[in-house]
Amino acid sequence: VAAGDEHTVGLKADGTVIAAGENRYGQCEVGAWTDVIAVEANNYYTAGLRKDGTVLFAGIREHIIGNISEWTDIVAISAGDYHLLGLKRNGTVVSSTLLEGDVFNHGQTQVNDWKDIIAVSAGSFTSLGLKKDGTVVAAGSNSVGQCEVSGWSGITAVAAMSGYSLGLKADGSVVMTDKVDDTGKITTEFSLASWKRIAQPDYTYIKD
Repeated sequence: VAAGDEHTVGLKADGTVIAAGENRYGQCEVGAWTDVIAVEANNYYTAGLRKDGTVLFAGIREHIIGNISEWTDIVAISAGDYHLLGLKRNGTVVSSTLLEGDVFNHGQTQVNDWKDIIAVSAGSFTSLGLKKDGTVVAAGSNSVGQCEVSGWSGITAVAAMSGYSLGLKADGSVVMTDKVDDTGKITTEFSLASWKRIAQPDYTYIKD
């Protein structure tokens, strides 16, 4: 399953998709989808990864920059508030911006030079890429420090949120970026330092 702000999407065992909730932008128009192996949803849209490596899209289309229908050889997708990421089998990443204007675009789709990526995560205005060597790359807004991941190592999974980024380490612990205000003061509201033995992901789509 996947959930946007006001709609919910379910992937059925036969590869078809169902959706319920707000359909103002057509984000629930997924009834004709087939051969889907993963779904993602966010504010205005739904995306579906098909087993042939192509991507289906339903929702707001007026200002899409980047032709999602032409994506091929995709093994994973991640839906941000205003952008969609696609991880290709060769470890590179493609992206599409969903709304025009500086208020929506903060460089989160500047991922064309990423290589050796095994997982991606799209936040509101941030993109994270996990590399084969366990390091992490980031693109987009760093307004509260959410792109400060260059020192991370031994990472096995990533998650991009609106105000911070998370990394799961190989030992089962979790690291996160500190949230900082305009003066540089750390304002993070919680700590994950006590988290241990978190389950590891299985990237079965990755081939050496």
